Amino acid sequence: MREGEAGMWIEDRRLAVMAGQSLIVPAGHLHGFRNSGTATLHIRATLASPGFEAMTEGATEATRRWALPGQHN
Repeated sequence: MREGEAGMWIEDRRLAVMAGQSLIVPAGHLHGFRNSGTATLHIRATLASPGFEAMTEGATEATRRWALPGQHN
């Protein structure tokens, strides 16, 4: 993470992550984060999957950013 503080979760684990720290999420694990500080949160993410879905708070469906092999956006 570049700046700020985040509350992150992987499956049932909850973590506090501060600027300068990194977190590796194993493939296939549900995860997410939220800004837990008062400043703007700046993160850098490296995604190794050909597909990415985002489920924002209050959403009823995930937003697909890239198609998985054999699927269409």
